Amino acid sequence: MPIPDHYLELESIYVATLARGIRSLAVASAVPGEGVTSLIAALTHRNLHAGRSTLVVDFNLFRPGVQRHFGIGSALAQQGLLPAPATVQHDRSDARLAVLYPQPDRTALLHLREPGTIEQLIEDWKKEFDTILVDTSPINAINGANLPGERAAAACDGSVLLVLSGRTTETMAEATAKKLLAAGANLLGIVMNDREQPSLLTEMIREIDRLRPMLPAVADWLQRKVLSTPLLRLEV
Repeated sequence: MPIPDHYLELESIYVATLARGIRSLAVASAVPGEGVTSLIAALTHRNLHAGRSTLVVDFNLFRPGVQRHFGIGSALAQQGLLPAPATVQHDRSDARLAVLYPQPDRTALLHLREPGTIEQLIEDWKKEFDTILVDTSPINAINGANLPGERAAAACDGSVLLVLSGRTTETMAEATAKKLLAAGANLLGIVMNDREQPSLLTEMIREIDRLRPMLPAVADWLQRKVLSTPLLRLEV
């Protein structure tokens, strides 16, 4: 589900990163499915609202999601080591939006892994775009056909680690953060994704339902009280 542009949580991430002068930002995660591409897309839209031209680079070579999210075709014209960025039509602002999703062969992949290669690419992209947003591969999803997420993150001005509440443990998140720092990444912070975390209202209804077989009348009364409490029905 897309993250709405008006979310205060998104604004907090934007203010702490792109709005303070970070021109290249990587979003990383410990494992797949934590919402990296969704956060990248939301930051892209917020950045365009601010009038900044934006290049989105998908360095998750094993399971790319940026191409599908922005509706880009399957083939990009090759331009040296990587394809040329594909311009995306949008109605967010007059600022330019482009997407790049590499499909390197083994030789190009090994070149990308070399220290300094991605850094130079980012410096070149900065000549065309105000901001570069990098979608990385999950840090703990290791396979020979991918670009290590910590390598891509270390090449950027800053990075954030996205953690899905209820799935990624504190120990796993801590180990992933240490791995990013060991690779030389400028880790600006950890973002908690509560997509799968039940609300307080949901949890209270669930607990009330446990009473229902023994005390149905009490359970009905409690549920009416809970559902009629405005504070518990607020969306945050």
